[in-house]
Amino acid sequence: IVCKYNKLETVPVNIGDLTRLTRVNFCGNRLTSLPDSICQCVSINDLVINENRLSYIPSNLLLCLQHVENFNISRNEFTSIPYSSPDCFQNIKTINLEGNKIRMIPHGIFSKAKTACEVECQQHVSSRTPL
Repeated sequence: IVCKYNKLETVPVNIGDLTRLTRVNFCGNRLTSLPDSICQCVSINDLVINENRLSYIPSNLLLCLQHVENFNISRNEFTSIPYSSPDCFQNIKTINLEGNKIRMIPHGIFSKAKTACEVECQQHVSSRTPL
């Protein structure tokens, strides 16, 4: 699904019916939240939700989406990285956090990543020792 710059304010709850969905791009909309049902789209490997008004995502989203390789939440209103354990980022290759209000990257957040990952975090982010 690619729905860029469409002034979307909500994502339909039935997105969870698309269990084989591999790419989600809601860049440049007016989203303030994502429905919990997106957690049912377990095949997503490219999650691009930058340039919205998001400050949180469903708490278990990244644990459900264990295939995510590209995660872009840049230019939103996040104050922390949405994750519950290092297991969330096992397959991550790139993560873009820039343009949020994130002040710190927690120690060990990428400790279970299977490969080296690229972290883009310009503007307002500091790291707490090794990523």
